[in-house]
Amino acid sequence: RRLGTAHALMGLLESVSDHEAAWFVDLFVRRSNGVAISFYESLGYSVCRHVLGYYSGDEDAYDMRKPLSRDADRRSAVPLPNPIHPEELEDD
Repeated sequence: RRLGTAHALMGLLESVSDHEAAWFVDLFVRRSNGVAISFYESLGYSVCRHVLGYYSGDEDAYDMRKPLSRDADRRSAVPLPNPIHPEELEDD
């Protein structure tokens, strides 16, 4: 912990994704994991979707997303107004 490894790995993922002209990077985090949520928010991620029962049906998740340079209008990070279920996730 606190070695900067997570920050470096996220930076690499974002750089490669941007180079490949991706619209955004997203990840799922347990809704109860406040430390991780704060970390990702500090990197520019925001909650895009609340997914009910994502983790084995027992715990909800947040889909956190960070738009990349291709998405100058940040349309990929507009949050959904209501929670969704895992089966509503699209296979991108």
